[in-house]
Amino acid sequence: MTSERPALSELGERVLSRMPHKPPMLILDDVEEVGAMHIVCKARIGADHVLLDEGRISSFFAVELIAQSAAALMVHRALVGGLAPTTGMLLGTRKITLERGSFEVGDDVTVRAEEIWGAGALAQFNGRVEVAGVLVAEGSINVMTGNVPG
Repeated sequence: MTSERPALSELGERVLSRMPHKPPMLILDDVEEVGAMHIVCKARIGADHVLLDEGRISSFFAVELIAQSAAALMVHRALVGGLAPTTGMLLGTRKITLERGSFEVGDDVTVRAEEIWGAGALAQFNGRVEVAGVLVAEGSINVMTGNVPG
């Protein structure tokens, strides 16, 4: 997230303001679309991004982009259901394919996360990360929702 962040959409404001992540570790900049089982989020890599190292961020950053997008979907669901959003945690990945070595300043990132399996507090999401419409990462993550100690 950067200080040059544009104004949030109404959907983005409603969802991202209730995320358990707080700046500077809230890396999503907006929510573009949300459905029952999927969400599309946006992020921009600004010159003051907290994770930059010599103008770049490791491509493994895609895992966190997918995880925060999955969290945003869970926040949306809680709000629609009249519930308070809870915390959660990334348990791991099943497979992530990284198509480039890093994210760079100026990258406009689109992340699509889709829940493909859920049972109680456990869920699995497929994620797709694109920069300017070009696939840069895809794969699945496993998460646990609920009030995580810490």
